[in-house]
Amino acid sequence: MAAFPKDIYVGRSLEAYGEWCPAEIALLGQVVRSGDTVVDAGANIGAHTVPFSRLVGPQGLVFAIEMMPETAALLSFNTVLNGCGNVRVINAGVSAAPGRIAMPRIRTDSAYNFGSLSVERMEKAGAGHGAVSVPLQPLDELIRCTSLALIKADVEGHEADLLRGARNLIRTHAPVLYLEADQPESAEALCGLLSEFGYAGYWHRAPLFSPGNWKNNAEDVFGNVTCINMLCVPQARPVQGLKRADGPESHPKFRRHPHQDVQAD
Repeated sequence: MAAFPKDIYVGRSLEAYGEWCPAEIALLGQVVRSGDTVVDAGANIGAHTVPFSRLVGPQGLVFAIEMMPETAALLSFNTVLNGCGNVRVINAGVSAAPGRIAMPRIRTDSAYNFGSLSVERMEKAGAGHGAVSVPLQPLDELIRCTSLALIKADVEGHEADLLRGARNLIRTHAPVLYLEADQPESAEALCGLLSEFGYAGYWHRAPLFSPGNWKNNAEDVFGNVTCINMLCVPQARPVQGLKRADGPESHPKFRRHPHQDVQAD
């Protein structure tokens, strides 16, 4: 799989281990079945898109959505390289309402976390020379499907707006939701929307390093870093073994005391 050579997270992980955040795929592999439809919002270069493609098989479909034009181009290349004919790549941002955003050209010759680029950050940065206008669309307008098993969203703090723009899809298909929620302050809005949809959220911590990685590399180059996400399901389908997400105070990073972290169960 091709990656930005100076990417300090996804690219570095692919180089060191041949995979990216395998604990996420291990969990979602229990959700996704052959023939399913999956939305991968914030697909980046396709490190999860390709496994999703293999999980759903030739009768399934993956919508891989990526806002950054350069990243979307690399995503398209990786789907072709890996024979993912069941993937539809969409170069757009997801939001609560339609719009457009001027995306500045990104420099790929300096070390950076290219997966951290967000709508808010791009709006603050301004257009700049060579900027490209990219559509912002609600998922309800962007996706047409007869069934939907999973919406996975890693959109850098824009997850609540993604949900606001996906009300019809969620109410019609009741998909599993897997949402990045790395900071406690993101939990309040997400939990409120989940309650509106009749969903419950559960915290899932996904280490970047797996001792059983594809390259059998025993070195943890990330120093025990984990991604914190919410696995969200209709309330009638409770999840065993994960801590319930009930707001900011339930977040694994929430500090009850300046020197004491709350640990996930």
